[in-house]
Amino acid sequence: MPIPRTSPECEGSPDLRYDECGRFCGGLDDGLHAMAQPLTILRSALAMLTLPQTSEARQRYYLETACAQVERACRLFEGVRSLVAVRLGEAEQSSFEIWDLLAPMIEVQSELLRESMIEIRLSNPGFRTTVVGDAERTEQALSAILSAAAAVASRGDVIELDASQHGMFLRIDVRNSGSKDTRLDASNRLGLSLAEANVLIQQGHYEFSEDPFCVSLALPLNQVDARALAGAGSLQESQIHRNSQFTLAQC
Repeated sequence: MPIPRTSPECEGSPDLRYDECGRFCGGLDDGLHAMAQPLTILRSALAMLTLPQTSEARQRYYLETACAQVERACRLFEGVRSLVAVRLGEAEQSSFEIWDLLAPMIEVQSELLRESMIEIRLSNPGFRTTVVGDAERTEQALSAILSAAAAVASRGDVIELDASQHGMFLRIDVRNSGSKDTRLDASNRLGLSLAEANVLIQQGHYEFSEDPFCVSLALPLNQVDARALAGAGSLQESQIHRNSQFTLAQC
């Protein structure tokens, strides 16, 4: 779905560059597209329930199907609502240790993927550095990225995670080089849109490549005064990034 040059979400927001607005609208489109599937299945299941020849066993099946799709649609709706809330909100500023955030997340994901023989491999386990930012938003972003990487993984794949310090930035790369010729579904695309929004609102950088799967993000290690950046154009922002001597190359 092409993103129009002018969009209601952009109006009245001079600090929102067009490319960011396009990604934001694209995330909403992914969310709405994802919600269409469970609603379509729900409608079909309810229609089958009304047929007089439907057996009692089949009625139970269609009822369970309808309930599952309602839950799925509600989760997707919450994802869309969260995406809007992130874009309209402000990031917290507090110190947190990145490994303390990553370790339990990787442990849980690794356990879930163990039966599928999918491995999460860290290039530098125990890497420690303190970030001044929003720990909750960072956790949401990384969780969505790992979930998306797992969604396109096949048996025996290795999801590589690398965390390193580059000047004034923490850089995290998540790759699955075995995911060639695979495509994310709309639900995972919505999750990545939410991840991107959570990174950008912390004045970070975000890059994504789908084939093969790769997400690179960078978060500032020091406190960023969002008010000082409010209304800043791309020229000022690029100057800030040059001063930090950091460039996030695309995956």
